[in-house]
Amino acid sequence: MFDPGTLKKMEGKEERIDTDLQAVTNLFQQVIDFVDDLFQEYEFKPQIIISDHADKLKLENDDFEKYVKHRWRKMNEGFINRDLLNSNQSENL
Repeated sequence: MFDPGTLKKMEGKEERIDTDLQAVTNLFQQVIDFVDDLFQEYEFKPQIIISDHADKLKLENDDFEKYVKHRWRKMNEGFINRDLLNSNQSENL
């Protein structure tokens, strides 16, 4: 399993990973706050798709995992299913 903290520590760049993690956490917190404000004012929550490799973030007042609907880490579980794409291309030949 890839652990960015361990890798950065080995490279002597531990401080940068903390800053990057804080920035990513802040981004997600701002999006959540924005959506919550929209809901308070207009009574709807828009769907927002963020393509990022963020995992297990610790948000101020919320559980990050409840906002994650799908993870795209494995082959053919991403935005594009390569097997399906390849099968469609061979059918059109």
